[in-house]
Amino acid sequence: MSGMSADISARQPKGIPAGGQFAATVHGEPAVALPAQPPVTQEQFSALMTEELAVKIDASLKGRIRGKDWYSGSRVDQVFEAELDDEGGLSVYTRQPSSDEGVTYAISMADGTARITLNDDYNTGVKPRDLHPELWTGPDDAVREISHVILDMEGGVTEAAASRGETPDGFASDAEYRRWKER
Repeated sequence: MSGMSADISARQPKGIPAGGQFAATVHGEPAVALPAQPPVTQEQFSALMTEELAVKIDASLKGRIRGKDWYSGSRVDQVFEAELDDEGGLSVYTRQPSSDEGVTYAISMADGTARITLNDDYNTGVKPRDLHPELWTGPDDAVREISHVILDMEGGVTEAAASRGETPDGFASDAEYRRWKER
């Protein structure tokens, strides 16, 4: 490699600040800002809670959580049943087919905040989770967020049962459970 220079200093084009053309430069904030999403009112939220949404939530959760059949010992899909409530929200019941035990998730709006609250007999310590209906562009967005939050909360119930030394109900597969744990 004769004839090559040993100088390996970085080259800087003339007129460009140190760091090349992508170096940070002083600039003002952009004049365009994204509009803030207006909050959803109780009436708007209640209008979003429909039978169609309940059916889609059931379908999206079907087969994703499994439990143990106490009689046969086999793993069975947990049953989800969503229905409209009298306060303009939804209730999602989850239960084991063999024992008929389960929990209820109340999807409601109070004081301008939409949330899902877990109601169970074991006081598992799973805190209510806020929803963001102002970002829903349609029923599919609502189903996606509600299902995601319910699965996350079910994972909390599973963890609480395991910490009590009980055999917890589980996700439909180890992969589903790992996805929940990695969040």
